[in-house]
Amino acid sequence: MKRRIVVLLLTALAVAVTAAWAGSEAGHGAMTEGMDLKQYDIRFNRLDIDDSGTLSWDEYNAHFADKDRKIFDALDADGSGAIEQKEWHDFKAAHGMAGPREGGKGRYHQGDLPDPAPYMVHMGDIDQDGDDALSWKEFQARFPDSEKSVFVAIDLDQDGSISHDEWHAFKTAHGKGEGYHHSDG
Repeated sequence: MKRRIVVLLLTALAVAVTAAWAGSEAGHGAMTEGMDLKQYDIRFNRLDIDDSGTLSWDEYNAHFADKDRKIFDALDADGSGAIEQKEWHDFKAAHGMAGPREGGKGRYHQGDLPDPAPYMVHMGDIDQDGDDALSWKEFQARFPDSEKSVFVAIDLDQDGSISHDEWHAFKTAHGKGEGYHHSDG
């Protein structure tokens, strides 16, 4: 029952993310290219002026003074019209401002990693042996110009392979999440 609820929630999130990213194949990687993302390394509570647990456009704009809503809408991964604390922390973790790695390097965006857009493919299209994990050999066969540092960044548990969950976490962190089904990518 819990798994079914998770699948339903992730599917709903995927629909919302897809709608939020409609017309943008590159995801937020291309949108944030060249930006100084350090400005986003701020505690959520400092931005949440009304202590509601979400950031409204007005609260966000009071700090960042954006001219348009592209970044705000990208951070609002579920399309609710507000940025939830988890969405804020997921964005920061994916861009090296927090996360499980030592030194606060985050999960995916060390400075030398490329735009994530070309990697937004279904895992099933890469997983040649059908074991629901990607080896470096499988990854390299699909992305021959990719450096091993990209593979290592996605392999969060550093076990030498990218699990289905790690692949989906990477895609979700870059605006291309989808419902979790072992039969999909």
